[in-house]
Amino acid sequence: LSNDIMPGQFEKVVDALATARRVAAFGIGPSSAMVDYLAIQLGRFGIEALCLPNTGLLFADDLRKLRDGDVVVIFAYGRVYAELAALLDSVAALELRAFLVTDSLANALKKRVELVLSVPRGRSGMLSMHTATLGFVAALLVGVATKRPRETLGSLKKLNQLRTRLAGKTVQLHAKG
Repeated sequence: LSNDIMPGQFEKVVDALATARRVAAFGIGPSSAMVDYLAIQLGRFGIEALCLPNTGLLFADDLRKLRDGDVVVIFAYGRVYAELAALLDSVAALELRAFLVTDSLANALKKRVELVLSVPRGRSGMLSMHTATLGFVAALLVGVATKRPRETLGSLKKLNQLRTRLAGKTVQLHAKG
């Protein structure tokens, strides 16, 4: 990742996510797990986030959720499928900031997004592995938390208070010592 993504590119995405009114994360198939994780963690940091994981006609429901000021993170690999094309059209119509995470679509889509981030998928036979993608998402989250530590820690503290209320006892999420 450090060879393919320049520090300035990474910083640009981190800044966009850390200051976004809302983040919309798109990924279908195996990438939907990555966007779900990203959205959950951003939400825990106090940043409103939503996933756009549907396919087919249900994806129209996802597109309706986009609104002015959203920052869109797109995880797309392989080809420009109908959902991706429709999302890019919506991004352009709403004039949203969009960042593409891909290993194969940079040339085809670089003019339709603000920035392309090259994150390769590993291949093992017929299985595409998302190890690098997960590492990239984790790095983004650390970067966002670092940019807004007070807000992130405050939101996590509130989350733990709610967990304690649900569990009926103090929930310890860190190692002692």
